[in-house]
Amino acid sequence: MASVRKKAKKPTLARPGDPLVLEDGRLAYPEKMPVHVETEQPELTASDFKPMTQRNIRDLPVEPQAMKGIACVLVFSILGLSEGEIAEAMQVDISAVERAKEHQAYGEAFQMLAAEFINANSELIAARIASYGHAALTSVADVAINGKQEGNKMRAGMYLLDAGGHNKKGNVGGQSEDGLRIIVSEGDKTVEVSVNGLGGL
Repeated sequence: MASVRKKAKKPTLARPGDPLVLEDGRLAYPEKMPVHVETEQPELTASDFKPMTQRNIRDLPVEPQAMKGIACVLVFSILGLSEGEIAEAMQVDISAVERAKEHQAYGEAFQMLAAEFINANSELIAARIASYGHAALTSVADVAINGKQEGNKMRAGMYLLDAGGHNKKGNVGGQSEDGLRIIVSEGDKTVEVSVNGLGGL
């Protein structure tokens, strides 16, 4: 009877970020985790700009014909032109420029423009903060695993547990509120870990 040869099991390759398993079973983690951080800052451009509030002609502070003159005076003023230069550019008397600036619609239009630019800039800042999220999380995980001070490791671990929903407000897996409790008092002096109500661990 011919013997059946068992197929040799192929070794499983390590994935990026996996720790090195030593001969005695200990795990060796890399000292630094390579992280790519986007260094280019987003910019607000005219072609990409989109207003937060969509308006129609009825939403303008004044009739479109009057709004044309006020808008021109407003833009020229924002660009830094004097009233005399604005009058020359628009081919009107300087008193017309003065009346436009004194009109209530001038202030309302300015507030609308300012609000739109502030909103657009806030979106850029929020997008940039979000782009650092993965790097920040990796940094916290690195401290939790490879930190040299026990207090810092504990605080980083607590943050990760809290961010993952393992707290009293958002525990997962049907665990009770006393499933896991970690207390750090006065820095590194007092550390208490309680699992399922059993303290002193």
